[in-house]
Amino acid sequence: MKNLNLTVFCLVIAFTFTNVTAQVGIGTTTPRGAFEINSTTNGFIPPQVALTSTSTSAPVVNPQTAGAPIAGTEIYNTATAGSGGTAVTPGYYYWDGSLWVRLLTANTSGWSLLGNSSTVATTNFLGTTDAIDFVTRTNNLERMRIKSNGDVGIGNTSPTSRLDVATGVTTTNTIINASGSINDFLQLNVQNTSTGTQAQSGYSATADNGSATTGFAWIGINNSTFNYPTAYNIGGANDVSYVGSGQDMYIANANNTKSILFSTGKATTPFFNERMRLTNAGDFGIGTASPAAKLDVAAGTTANNTVVNATGNINDFLQYNVQNLNTSSHAQSGYSATADNGSATTGFAWIGINNSTFSYPTAYNIGGANDVSYVGSGQDMYIANANNTKSIIFSTGKSSSPYFNERMRLTNAGKLGIDTSSPSSTLDVNGSFAVNLVTISSTSTLADDVCKVILTNSATNITITLPDPDTCPGRLLSFTRNPSSTGTVTLDPSGSATIQNLDGTLTATTTIPIHSSTGGGVNIQFWSDGTNWYR
Repeated sequence: MKNLNLTVFCLVIAFTFTNVTAQVGIGTTTPRGAFEINSTTNGFIPPQVALTSTSTSAPVVNPQTAGAPIAGTEIYNTATAGSGGTAVTPGYYYWDGSLWVRLLTANTSGWSLLGNSSTVATTNFLGTTDAIDFVTRTNNLERMRIKSNGDVGIGNTSPTSRLDVATGVTTTNTIINASGSINDFLQLNVQNTSTGTQAQSGYSATADNGSATTGFAWIGINNSTFNYPTAYNIGGANDVSYVGSGQDMYIANANNTKSILFSTGKATTPFFNERMRLTNAGDFGIGTASPAAKLDVAAGTTANNTVVNATGNINDFLQYNVQNLNTSSHAQSGYSATADNGSATTGFAWIGINNSTFSYPTAYNIGGANDVSYVGSGQDMYIANANNTKSIIFSTGKSSSPYFNERMRLTNAGKLGIDTSSPSSTLDVNGSFAVNLVTISSTSTLADDVCKVILTNSATNITITLPDPDTCPGRLLSFTRNPSSTGTVTLDPSGSATIQNLDGTLTATTTIPIHSSTGGGVNIQFWSDGTNWYR
């Protein structure tokens, strides 16, 4: 009781002194501030209070008003209370006018603006110890949030993935920029370690109206046990895929001087073989890096006989079509095969059709507008059927079914039938035939294409020179005298060949008799056996 009275007395004296000097000293007669406690063995004990939360000022009150304490009031909290962002734990707090704010008491409970030392990663950290998000701000605006479940949002207060970056409306085109310097590949890697059958790893870009399965572009790799083909998944285990689920898919090179290249791997350096190239001029090369046409296929030295193979299944004609839309006089459409020493005009075989205004006959162009042509510019031209039991058939069209009439057939036995599909002779003509007929009235040399001669020399004696029989074995020549032709007609084979007389002898020349009253000498034929002409 005496000690209490002494304490009260001292405080009264002190406050009385305060009123006089405005300075209070405990343990010192020369206080250096408004209030100074001086001791080398004792500490200062502030009021011990059990707070309930940072948002509740009670039980601390303003003794003058019984209301909330004055901002700056300091206490030592002895309680662990509250929850979430308003929880309190034992330590020094001050009232900022609306909240209790914990005072940093040592570097072990706070981070210095100038850095920290002697930290231990397992115990020293920035963050929360309860299930509350960790937020960072600049200019008093939230910039990044780490949710209590570990999801990180940059520019996003509600991240829905491990890293969720939201720039919002921005003038910066690049959202994430990664750079480095290494004398090896530098990459941004995504690896899905799941061994499930649906597992894949990759990168996806999604349209504003897209989702994980629609309106996206994807590049990735299937995992080692992948077996989940769907409308947006392709391939099998470890297959690489580039999938688009939008509208048209564009593959483009923005450099207007460079190409798009397609390569496959190989076991030795440079470890890739170029297989296809699309040039900036629009030429597409397969097996060539310098395509010289819209489609240029170069097989090189190969064991495969077929360079281009096209197959299909349709209950109608299946074709490979070439159409030249030009309407100028040189325009044609067709297919060409060129010899190793050939060109566009020599050493080629061509099948095609002339365009509607074609008018350009040359050494390698034939026909007129819309005519079909098969032209060869090589050595001999062979038309052959490799099936040794079938024929070569020539037909012309008609207006009703079956729309074609067979006109000529060459059988595999070598028999040629005209207007018959079953020729019984080497030449079997089912109908009439005509030969080249000429009228001769004076001495002349018979042309090679003449078969029938009508003599109209009247009373004039003439000589007709025949082809050398050596040059035309089997050829038939037929001579007929006009009744008014009375002059002598002498036939003279070329060279040293002989010709048969009416009596059967062979001489250098022979004559054709005139018409007799009994009809003799009306028509005489000569055949070449390759040496002589025989009647």
